[in-house]
Amino acid sequence: MKNQLVTAAVAALGITACATPTPPRELVEARNSYQEASTGATLRLNPAGVDTARDQLAVAEDEFREHPRSQETRDRAYLADRAARLAIAQAQTKLAAEETANAQKQLGVVAQQNRAALDKTRSDLAAQQQQGKLTAQQLEAPAAAAAAAAGALQKTALELESEKQARLAAEQKLGQA
Repeated sequence: MKNQLVTAAVAALGITACATPTPPRELVEARNSYQEASTGATLRLNPAGVDTARDQLAVAEDEFREHPRSQETRDRAYLADRAARLAIAQAQTKLAAEETANAQKQLGVVAQQNRAALDKTRSDLAAQQQQGKLTAQQLEAPAAAAAAAAGALQKTALELESEKQARLAAEQKLGQA
């Protein structure tokens, strides 16, 4: 019985000694951050940053294999995590700068189109105003002629009335004589 107990204890100790230690939280976070950085836009926009993060993670993994529970392992993992997050942030900054440049370019195009439309509108307005002046001038000439004709007609009407009065006065004189 004693032999069986010793054998079981040795076997349990052997299994525990051979078991892979649980990685520290910092190393798990570094792995996750590197996984995020190594896929998608970050790899395309900041490959050098992703390479640095990969190298930092490799150092942290080596340290973990050598000294799984050491502070140095956690420190290396923390640095690897920060390198990956930095690569992501730099890629996001570059992407934002590209989007800003594209937006400014589009804004310039829209501004140019708006200026062209405004210039056309001003030109059309000036042409319409000019047309309005011509129409006013064209209307003023006949109106002036009509006013002159009305004046002449009124003068003729006055002269006619004056002659009518003179004829009536002459007829009265003749009728009295």
